[in-house]
Amino acid sequence: MENNIVNKLPLILALLLGACASDYDVSTNLDPQNFKDYFKPSEVQLFPASELPEGAKRIAAVSGFSCQENSNAVPASIADARTDARIKAANQGANALVIDVCETEQNTESPACVILVSCYGRAFAIAATEQP
Repeated sequence: MENNIVNKLPLILALLLGACASDYDVSTNLDPQNFKDYFKPSEVQLFPASELPEGAKRIAAVSGFSCQENSNAVPASIADARTDARIKAANQGANALVIDVCETEQNTESPACVILVSCYGRAFAIAATEQP
């Protein structure tokens, strides 16, 4: 008899948990807009200036920044500055970006950033048929 109960224990637990689950509402802090913003950089492809397809329409100049706020914070990086520029390009309706220059400035006296990486570039719209 005892062995029979042990064999059915997973089924009994599943039934008990299932019965309790309907009494609770689940709420999260997930916002659908966050998903859209998270994937926004992937909408913009980086190009070297020499490989930008013909017919690309220039939309705007964009800049991206990455800031290390203090010596214990996450280091500023070119990758993060480029990602920020890609987000700004996507917000302008671009799907291509040429980064012209990235600079790193170390300023230990600045109240905002110990190290600041800045990337400057040009945002373009490329027709789907022109994209590689």
